[in-house]
Amino acid sequence: MPAIIEFCKKHKEIILTVFAAVFMLFSVSIVIFYTTGPSIAFFHSDCADSLYWASASRDSKSLFNKDFGYAAFLPFGGTTIMYLLEPFFGQGITTHRVGMAVFVLIMLFAVFFLLLQSDKSKPFSLFSTGLLALTLFSSSKMREIFFEHTIYYSISCVGITILLLLYFKLGDIDLSIKKHRIKAAVAASFTALYSFLLGMDGFQIVASAVFPVIFAVIFNVIRENKPLKDKSNILPAAFSAVTGILSLLGVFVVKYAFKAFSGYASAYSTYSNTSDWVNNARKLPEHWFYLFGIDFEIRHIDLFGVDSIKIGIRIVASLVIALVPVVALFFIKKLKQRTCLILFSHFGTAAVILFGYIMGTLSSAAWRLSPLIFTGLISTLCVINDLRLSITLKRLGAISLAFVIALGIVNIGTFNQIKNYGITENSKFELLNELSNNNLDFGYATFWSSQTVTVLSDAKIRCVNVNINENGVEACPYQSDKRWFNENASKTGKYFLALTKNEVDTLKESEEYSRIFRNYVDIIFTPNWQIFIFDSNFFVRN
Repeated sequence: MPAIIEFCKKHKEIILTVFAAVFMLFSVSIVIFYTTGPSIAFFHSDCADSLYWASASRDSKSLFNKDFGYAAFLPFGGTTIMYLLEPFFGQGITTHRVGMAVFVLIMLFAVFFLLLQSDKSKPFSLFSTGLLALTLFSSSKMREIFFEHTIYYSISCVGITILLLLYFKLGDIDLSIKKHRIKAAVAASFTALYSFLLGMDGFQIVASAVFPVIFAVIFNVIRENKPLKDKSNILPAAFSAVTGILSLLGVFVVKYAFKAFSGYASAYSTYSNTSDWVNNARKLPEHWFYLFGIDFEIRHIDLFGVDSIKIGIRIVASLVIALVPVVALFFIKKLKQRTCLILFSHFGTAAVILFGYIMGTLSSAAWRLSPLIFTGLISTLCVINDLRLSITLKRLGAISLAFVIALGIVNIGTFNQIKNYGITENSKFELLNELSNNNLDFGYATFWSSQTVTVLSDAKIRCVNVNINENGVEACPYQSDKRWFNENASKTGKYFLALTKNEVDTLKESEEYSRIFRNYVDIIFTPNWQIFIFDSNFFVRN
């Protein structure tokens, strides 16, 4: 036994590194397996957005497709990955799965290298990356935001991580050494290019990814309280100017050169009434807990049962991630410079999101807080690591870390409960199977069904988005190309209109229903659908 203890002491760093590496590989494997496997059961039309945007660019041979009704124009991010993969796998679920796996790996390994570059040990960086992967698995909405599709919230998290990493890289280059100047020029050029590309994703990304990093850099200069003419201030000033100007230039180019417009982004970039601000703020705790998998419909759960323990762990862990960064401000002098930069970038993110949440309209959905969990956890882990030298703070940090680790363990249990078989027996697969079995390859359905059918069938069945309302069946420009409504694209000569029972009831109240009733040649009834079949394209009016 003494020999084993001595061996462990002698090779402590190697043992910790191996353990941390195994943990990270295990955690990353879980989320990649989920992304490429069981997530198909939860796939819906919103998840198809990046793939549709990539296809829109490819169809038009242009970055911005003027005929496509974008929900959001995000050319740099998941769309880029899907664009590169689509020629190999087509406009289908395989492209989506592989693309999301690549995006998740980029996100997690960017975090690993950021922590490594911020003077953290290899075991800490490996373990923290694995813990982040498991934490983002906390709820169905968090899994959707980070592992099922790419949108502002996940792209901004990657943006913050890579910009901080580039800033740290630039700070490590000694310009007094001649051969390092080329390295500095390359790093500076990449920073400028990356900032410009982030800007092309719109002002929302500039506000949520670029601004927090600039805020962190400037606030850290203020914290250090050095004379303005000090040479150490040259890098922060240059970095802030370059990233700020180039990202805004990216916004300008997309808005005025391409004249790109996206409905979703504009709809949620507005102020709410001042009378709503207090109510918006009141939603914050409930939404925060919800993202950690705490469902407030828990009245019938035994207070002293196993499920109650899991809920308790989620509650405490969520509070740790929310409060540790705030408490860290009281011990700011004990933190390393790069931990301060990570911490300040978290507060910059919080400032942007909470401003839009309380004074804007972001409070209408809980998932808009998701970047705060990402930056909050990284900040929490870095703070706990830096404060471990103080005995009292080390104990408090250990307790806090224990609950975050416990949350990861609980989330592993959640993963085990997700079944790929059985869950897929729901209405979207019912519709997909019925269309396939009846040799139907082109038709129409409302948004939440149309893109799902197209992607899950690997585009063997093309389903276009329509609105069903009191006016009848209307072409829906949202996430659609207007040319799709004037196509005779069926290879079999049959066209379909797939409706739910409620949609049929709505349609019956319109004059359009009589036209459909006169012209359809067959109808298929399933438990959840009525599928009208035509021998010509129902939507071609001319």
